Amino acid sequence: MLFAQVYLWCLTDAISTRLATARRRAQTGQGLVEYGLILALVAVVVVALLTTFGKQLGTTFSNILSHVPGNTTQPCDVGPATPCP
Repeated sequence: MLFAQVYLWCLTDAISTRLATARRRAQTGQGLVEYGLILALVAVVVVALLTTFGKQLGTTFSNILSHVPGNTTQPCDVGPATPCP
């Protein structure tokens, strides 16, 4: 009788340990998926902002660069049809 009780206790302990380990692994995977989703959302927002304001930002940076002392480059028109030299 004592042997059966010890065996059952060891068996339930082993099962609970495996379940706890599986839960920790699932939570770790869930955290990685959440970070991946956040990273994808940030990338979509950055692409959308650059698509919307890209030409304006390029013009602003060209104007700033043209006013920097010692600058030897010429400002260029930022756009798909006119690449900068």
